[in-house]
Amino acid sequence: MARFIHQAESCPAMRRAARCPQPAASAGAGPIRRATAGRISLLLILLVAIFPAVRGQALRNAEDLVNRAQQRYKANDFEGAIDDLTLLIELTSRLQRHELRTKNDLSGDSRRDIAPGATGAGVVDPRVATAFTARGIVKFAKRDYDGAIADFDSALRISPRLADAYLRRGLAWETKGDFERALADYDRALKLSPRLAEAYNSRGALYYSRGAVEAALSEFNRAIELNPRYAEAYSNRGLARRNKGDLNNANADFDRAIEINPRHAGFYFNRGVARHTQGDLKAAITDYDRALELDPHFVRAYINRGNVRLALSDWDMAIVDFSQAIALDPGRAENYALRGLARLERGERPEAESDFAQSFALNPELRLKFAERVEEAMRKLALKR
Repeated sequence: MARFIHQAESCPAMRRAARCPQPAASAGAGPIRRATAGRISLLLILLVAIFPAVRGQALRNAEDLVNRAQQRYKANDFEGAIDDLTLLIELTSRLQRHELRTKNDLSGDSRRDIAPGATGAGVVDPRVATAFTARGIVKFAKRDYDGAIADFDSALRISPRLADAYLRRGLAWETKGDFERALADYDRALKLSPRLAEAYNSRGALYYSRGAVEAALSEFNRAIELNPRYAEAYSNRGLARRNKGDLNNANADFDRAIEINPRHAGFYFNRGVARHTQGDLKAAITDYDRALELDPHFVRAYINRGNVRLALSDWDMAIVDFSQAIALDPGRAENYALRGLARLERGERPEAESDFAQSFALNPELRLKFAERVEEAMRKLALKR
């Protein structure tokens, strides 16, 4: 799982808003965590590996469910993957009960086993705990955060030392805004597994989101030390360095992240924001272009590229970008105001006024924020006439 910070500042060389609009800040976004698809694949491979070395219909069925769940997850068929993992949990639970009865029969012990996941279960079965963790990850991807937490809880009742379940539950708590519980889970994951690079990255992401940039840098450094090919940690460290004004080293980190994973749209976006902040507008456009090639629904990249095109007086293409951002996110008031500015610059006053009206109706506070820029654009339009 991964989180981004998409933040930016105005260009240092051109402070006036009309000449260098700020790159879009990313509301609700945060630092990157490792991709969920890779994590669930590893969990499912592990689940197959730890089945007992026996032959039989139950084992074959379990392997089929693992493979199909993985395929469905990769195809974004979350409901199908959850159904398969639910069946897998039931099947592994039956296998556990069968193994326990066999052991009890051999020892003459007639005690009945406790159902997997129940409080006080006396049997630690990593298969069932791993299956619960995998299903929790899918539920998280489906944005069923409460369901994900319930599955991670079940995994931890069975295997209380399962560091990965603490890590995943921490992410779910953080997504729900419970930072205290999230931090406690990240801490617990690292206590159990001190070399878990992803937990350092996640804890760093949490520190960053709470404004503790120095603490975040320390966590990202440790994640990179443990895993020198951890692309997300490089990107996150770049964001923290950019926040401190260390733009050269920030760009070096973004370069390294892209070198490791050249198909991650967010890495190009983050480097584009840094270049935009430095005033290297053409290079910023190149990065936003690449981000949009990889993710055509990346709203923030359209907004930022539109802002750069405003700064470069490319009104036509700025309008195209803001229009696309509006089509993807029609409730974001600022996009209408930005398109209105571009339309004013192009001499389309009625269309621009319509955009301003829509923007200010959605968010009346923007009227004051954009007042100076609208006035300047109106003055330019009057001079042209």
